[in-house]
Amino acid sequence: MMTVLVLVTAAAVIDWRSRRIPNLLTLGGAFAGLALQTGFNGLDGTQAALGGWAVGFALLVPGYVLGQTGAGDVKLMGAIGTFIGPATTLIAGLSSILGGALVALLIALFGRGASPWGRFGNMLRCLLATGKAAYVPPQAGEVMALSFPYALAIAAGTVVALWYSVLPEFMKTWSLM
Repeated sequence: MMTVLVLVTAAAVIDWRSRRIPNLLTLGGAFAGLALQTGFNGLDGTQAALGGWAVGFALLVPGYVLGQTGAGDVKLMGAIGTFIGPATTLIAGLSSILGGALVALLIALFGRGASPWGRFGNMLRCLLATGKAAYVPPQAGEVMALSFPYALAIAAGTVVALWYSVLPEFMKTWSLM
């Protein structure tokens, strides 16, 4: 568990500073997770690592295709999956997406830059007038054209997933359940 926390913390700090997540970190993390899972759990560990990688990758690929996340974010979620397996990766990924959406909403509401609300209003008027949805992309300088280090949302989602998966076992160990 500590290894994955070190991985997401390093990714979040690097992404915060440079808006990039290096391949050495994501691919190295994925290979480390695969090696650790295999070393400790044999073939079952290999399957868990590969399944976790696939779930993490699949969760963020649509965001990458739509231009909302970077390739480093996708690879990071896959690397995390190799450590925590498919079920916990699903929780981590969905928590990350929810966290990222919350950050994007806060940026839209309170970010510095041109307001997106006029553009949103135009899209709504088009929908109401024609019955067809139209997307107007943000212009340069608009707050919605800004990026944020998504590894922060991934780190938060991973912590939530680890808490969710570890807490019941901890409570059983200490007879709290």
